[in-house]
Amino acid sequence: MMEKSSTKRFIFLFNHLSSFGGGMQVYSAFLLQAWQKLYPDADYDIVLRCESKASANPDAMTAGRFKGTIAFLPQTQFHYLGEAERSFNRLERWSNYIKGSLKISWLIFSKKPDLAIATDVNTYLYVLLQVRKITKTPYWSFVHGLEVWNVTNQSHRQALIGADKLVAASMYTQKRLAKADWLLGKEVFVLNNTFDADRFVIQPKPDYLLERYHLTPEQPVIFTATRIERNSKYKGYTTLIEILQVLKEQIPDIHYILAGKGNDVPWVQKRVKQLGLEANVTLTGFIPDAELGDHYSLCDVFAMPSKGEGFGIVYLEALAAGKPVLAGNQDGSVDPLLNGKLGCLVNPDDREEMSQCLLEILQGQYNNADIYQPEFLRQQIIGAFGFETFAQNLRTLLSTSKP
Repeated sequence: MMEKSSTKRFIFLFNHLSSFGGGMQVYSAFLLQAWQKLYPDADYDIVLRCESKASANPDAMTAGRFKGTIAFLPQTQFHYLGEAERSFNRLERWSNYIKGSLKISWLIFSKKPDLAIATDVNTYLYVLLQVRKITKTPYWSFVHGLEVWNVTNQSHRQALIGADKLVAASMYTQKRLAKADWLLGKEVFVLNNTFDADRFVIQPKPDYLLERYHLTPEQPVIFTATRIERNSKYKGYTTLIEILQVLKEQIPDIHYILAGKGNDVPWVQKRVKQLGLEANVTLTGFIPDAELGDHYSLCDVFAMPSKGEGFGIVYLEALAAGKPVLAGNQDGSVDPLLNGKLGCLVNPDDREEMSQCLLEILQGQYNNADIYQPEFLRQQIIGAFGFETFAQNLRTLLSTSKP
C-alpha cells in the first residue's frame, strides 16, 4: 500500500470563487486565503461547482470586496464542474450531480487529503459523508444562514450531523442550529465573516457621484447594496421604498440609492412609479468594483433591514467607511453590529419603528452617539472582523482539532 505523503493536503468544495459576488463566495475566498496563510506548505485542490475554466478567474477576486487581487499559493489546483446555478431540468440536475460526485470521489481516493472542507451544504456535502465511510477522510462544513436554518432535506441533515466540525458564519446561525432537534445536540462553532478593510475608507462624498445622481453634498442619502431578486425581498429594500413617503414629509429632499441587479428590478421600478417617488429613488444597477467604496461614502446611512441575513458583509464595509448603519434585529445582522453597539437594530416588520429610527439617524438625534463617530466605527469593525482577526480565529478553530 502506498504510504501517505507527509505534506498536508486539503480539498475545498465551493460554489463560486470569482464569477459571482455573494456572501458565500466572499467567505470562501477569505477562508482559503487564511487557510493558506496558516498552511503555506500544504497542497490544495479546489472544486468549483458553478464555474467553468473558461469563465473563472480565481486569481482576481473582483466582486468589490477585495483590493486588487488575492493570489493563492502556486500549489493550488482548481477543478471546474461548470454547473448552472439553477437548473430546472431534472435530468440535467441528476446528470451534473453524478458527474460531480464521481469527480470529488476520485479526487479524495487519489489525493488522500487530510481534510475536506465545504462552504455550502448544497455543494456535495453528502458525497463527503459517503466517501468518508470508505476512506476515513474527515470533513468540515461551514454554514451561513437560510440554507440551514430550516433545512428539511434528509441527505443534507445527515451530512451536517456527520461533519467532523460544523462551523457557522454568525452567532445567530449558531443559536438557530442549537435549537434544531434534528441536529442531535451537535456542537456548532463560529467563524465570523471578514472583509478587506482597505477597500472601504472614510472620505467625503465623491463629487463625481454627486454629479451623476444630481445630488447636493448636504442632501440626506440612504444607501442599500444587495441582490434585487424576488427571493431576496427579505433584505428589506421594498419596505425602505414604501416608508420613503413618510420620511419625505420630514425630509423633502431625501434620496434612496438602491444598488444591485436581479429579476426584481422591473417590479421595484414599477413600485417607485406607483408611489410617485421617481425624484427620490435611484436604482443604479450593478456597481463596478472600483466604485463600491465611493457609494458607501456617498450615503448618510446604510440601511438593509433584513430578516433572513446569515451575516451581512455589507454592514462591515459600511462601518469601515464610517457610516451609520440600520439593520434588522431578527437575523444574522445582529453580529456585525455587535448587538446594536455599532448601529441601529430594528424590527424589520415594524415600519413605524424603522421610519422613526431613520429620521433620528439622519437628523443627528439617534440615542447612540457612537454611530456619528466614523473613526470609532472603523476601528471597532476592523478589530472585531478584520482579516487578521479572522485568520487568528481560524487558527484557534484549527487548534481544537488539527487536520
